Amino acid sequence: MSFFWLFPQIPGLLWAEQHGYARYGKGLFSDSTIAPGQLFRLNRSVARAETKIKDFWGSHEGKGIIIFCQKESEFAGLCGSGKGAGCSIGTPWRSWIVLNADGLNEDVIAHEMCHIELMTRLGWWNVKTDIPTWLDEGLALQVDDRFVSEKDSIQRYIDYKAELEMYSNGNQWEIPLTELETNKQFFGDEYRTRLAYLTAATEVSKILTKTSKKEFLQTLERDRTFVPRGSTFVPEGTKPRKPMP
Repeated sequence: MSFFWLFPQIPGLLWAEQHGYARYGKGLFSDSTIAPGQLFRLNRSVARAETKIKDFWGSHEGKGIIIFCQKESEFAGLCGSGKGAGCSIGTPWRSWIVLNADGLNEDVIAHEMCHIELMTRLGWWNVKTDIPTWLDEGLALQVDDRFVSEKDSIQRYIDYKAELEMYSNGNQWEIPLTELETNKQFFGDEYRTRLAYLTAATEVSKILTKTSKKEFLQTLERDRTFVPRGSTFVPEGTKPRKPMP
């Protein structure tokens, strides 16, 4: 009972993988109604996302099963929510990435792959107990170019900082990192969730301007307390921001 209480989506994911969906390559599943053009886009996006993960992490260790859903109801059932274009479900022994039609792009897939990569390298329990959500999501946004696309670490930080400043109405609102440590804290209404994403991405990109990506990731794997929890980021030259109401 406790197994399914911890992972309520597992029965549906296993059913989709074993009986409900057809296999279209190693670790790739969809229902049989997928159009040839969609399948081409899916395979191309997965390949490009894998390249992004290799470029960022140095290698691709996390191998999640990918399930593409044509129906929004099936996507919502497997993810536990109909929000977003994709989700990742990680367990101590297996991981899945679930996508809907909006998830047929390399950024969505790379974002979800990055969550699984972190879990694979550090261990499921360690990520759940030691890694704050803002760090997990902030790392995923370093391979996801939907907000900013600059590859240079310094310019990426500058661009994320500008996005955060604009979205927070000139830095009037903030969410302290201490309030972004769990999924429950991180995900809320649309405005707050977007602000949480930009805060996390800005914080992590700022860290990556002070140390090399390779050094940071290697240190994180050795010592999960390397990144202080709750070191609130305030852009230089701005007044203290108001907390979210």
